[in-house]
Amino acid sequence: MKHSRIRRIWHDCTAAEIAEAAFVLPLMFVFLIGIFQFARVYMVYSTMQRAAQEGAHAAAGSNCATCPSLPAHQLTVDLVATNFVHPVFTVSHVDDTPLIPPVPATFLNSCSAGNAQVDCESEATSSVPQICLRRNVILNVKPGGGPTSGTPVCGTALSMIYPYGFSLPSVSSSPPYISKQTFTLNLKAQAQVVGED
Repeated sequence: MKHSRIRRIWHDCTAAEIAEAAFVLPLMFVFLIGIFQFARVYMVYSTMQRAAQEGAHAAAGSNCATCPSLPAHQLTVDLVATNFVHPVFTVSHVDDTPLIPPVPATFLNSCSAGNAQVDCESEATSSVPQICLRRNVILNVKPGGGPTSGTPVCGTALSMIYPYGFSLPSVSSSPPYISKQTFTLNLKAQAQVVGED
């Protein structure tokens, strides 16, 4: 008697449970995929910030301590990209080939040439990450371009953009009714380091 009552309750609820599962499971998968995508974007962004900081710090020095065959002069943008920026991406398992320098670059004034805006050093070759490196620039500037109060601080600035591509499903009125739509999110990273004497 008890078993027949349990079977009857079980059979009465199966249709409702299937309908609820059909509604809830797709939403749960969408949220899970969104969490994974956000985590991936955050990992790429934090890798970019770390690489920009490493590259700017190396370029702010007067010579390369880890490059014994290099003469005692400042690193070229290619050496900064290959020796300091690229390894950070490699360790994080992030492909650095999509990197591009920002155009137009952030407004930064030269420390030695008055208020002249400093352009990016010559772009790196295609075999290394593309970055924007500027040396001997005033670091304490407002976003609008005017200097902040106090004594100007000179140093090195490194910036880059990572075009992060991702796809989302979209619904259409013609067969196959569901298609894939691709989007690009430009992640920007910049680091400024006070120049060393």
